[in-house]
Amino acid sequence: MRLHVVTSCADRASDWGPADPRVISTLIHHGNFDNVTNSVKWDSVITDHDLPNSLYLAQKPSFFGDLTWPWVQPEGTNKLYSLPARIRFDEAHGIASMVESHESQATVHEMQLDISPNPFNP
Repeated sequence: MRLHVVTSCADRASDWGPADPRVISTLIHHGNFDNVTNSVKWDSVITDHDLPNSLYLAQKPSFFGDLTWPWVQPEGTNKLYSLPARIRFDEAHGIASMVESHESQATVHEMQLDISPNPFNP
């Protein structure tokens, strides 16, 4: 079993202000990904499990092109897909990135790694 620890950037607990005594009684754990069980956890009282692709955007951003969006799919077999910003970063630094292939119905990830020279530690 892994222990998950939440740390803060504050130097002292007093930097956070007084504790809210209602946090535990009002907290909703619904649709959260659990890294320990590698699955999504739903609140058994809430039957609605439909979450939008984004709580921020109404539709897929145009810069995703043919790439899968949203790029994180916690309930699928493949959980992570290509993020356009990561692809651009890798290309700018000469790193071969993981790129989606849409040749078949199943998403295939191909990865080539060349670590010499390392652009982060020349």
